[in-house]
Amino acid sequence: MSPSYRDLAEAHACDYRARVLRIGPGEHNHWLTEIDGNLGKNFVESFREDILIGLKDRKRAGKGINWKRTTTNLLSSQAMCFNLFFPLQSRLNLLTHCLKHEIPEVNHVNSLCLEFTPPNEILGDQAGFSGVDCDALIRYNRTDGKTGIVVIETKYVEREFSNCAFRRKKECASDTFLSGDLSECHYKSKKNYKYWDVTNEGKLLKQGILEDRPCPFGDGKWQLWTNFCLSYGIKKIENAEDFHFIALFPRGNSKLSNHSEIFDDFRSFISQPERFHTIFLEDLVARIKDLVIPGIEKSWINEFEEKYLF
Repeated sequence: MSPSYRDLAEAHACDYRARVLRIGPGEHNHWLTEIDGNLGKNFVESFREDILIGLKDRKRAGKGINWKRTTTNLLSSQAMCFNLFFPLQSRLNLLTHCLKHEIPEVNHVNSLCLEFTPPNEILGDQAGFSGVDCDALIRYNRTDGKTGIVVIETKYVEREFSNCAFRRKKECASDTFLSGDLSECHYKSKKNYKYWDVTNEGKLLKQGILEDRPCPFGDGKWQLWTNFCLSYGIKKIENAEDFHFIALFPRGNSKLSNHSEIFDDFRSFISQPERFHTIFLEDLVARIKDLVIPGIEKSWINEFEEKYLF
């Protein structure tokens, strides 16, 4: 049996730790010790100190940071997100050019926020460490002067997107049909979350798509759906005119989307599939490398490539 992407990534991370960082393992071979983690060794050297400060600031400001995992696990998607996007927070022109490749109407990116915790009024699911968040939130101006937002979900070695908790716990059957009031969904009847309210208000699903089939959001499409809802909800609360949702992940991790089946299914359900984008990590890195000039930016993206791509 061929090794999985997760296995290949772990072997690459262990080699990177020993060859580039020249330090020993922590609790696992692909983890760093807490001492090395607190020194920022899980972040690219060019921006290590700045990222570590930014991570501490974000942790103090909200619930979005799992400190130990982010600073010590070399396979952490959260650490990968900071390594890729933190330098772009002060290089918005570079981010604008990258984003225009996917969303041509983007004229200028105004801000980039990492680990954005949305107001609870959007989905009603923010409590403690739970709730749908943004790995990255981009605010931009369009070429016609209107505004828009982009929610980005980053994945690295995960084998799937998050599933419905009630389906996972077998509290909701896979053959559950949803009636007009959607009360069969435990997120509505038990939690009073606003996923369906936002879905209906934004007309995010194709008309009648749920009538002849069981609820389709028990598998990995659940996270795609709730992040799509969040994207619309942020657009509304910020009075923006446009919204998009991007899933960013490595090309080799085909297990994540079951060889794109999850993405194809999701697009077939939503009313505006052009607002949902999938971007390979390798392609984004290549665009950045084409745009940066020799210097600290070139060092950063080369370091990122060496750390995560193989």
